[in-house]
Amino acid sequence: MENLTYSIITVIAWGLWAFLPKIATKYISPPSALIYEVMAGMLMAVIALRKLRPEMSVTKIGSIYSLINGVIGYVGVLFYIYAISGQDAIVVAPLSATFPIMTLTLGIIFLKERFSLVNYVGIFLAMCAIYLVLS
Repeated sequence: MENLTYSIITVIAWGLWAFLPKIATKYISPPSALIYEVMAGMLMAVIALRKLRPEMSVTKIGSIYSLINGVIGYVGVLFYIYAISGQDAIVVAPLSATFPIMTLTLGIIFLKERFSLVNYVGIFLAMCAIYLVLS
């Protein structure tokens, strides 16, 4: 039940995260919106560090992957903000929400994860849904 609660909180948080830049960029530029978002992210990192300090793990490879992930993530955020500032949220949000398809594909190719026929049908249907939303 705890994981389900975490998932629901994630959906709500990411839903708001995907929506709020549309409003913010009516008043500030996309790069400015990114700077404020990074500042908020730094605040969250300080809070997490204070809470997790005794458990904070540091390994070279894990730290490198996490730093690369942070850079890539914020590049994506910047371009998302540019996209949503110039296009309807109803178009940008669903299209950007297809990123799990890329994640699944990378998992299959590089991590040798296995998917059932039902999983592949789900991916296909998700792509069809995005096509319909964007039509």
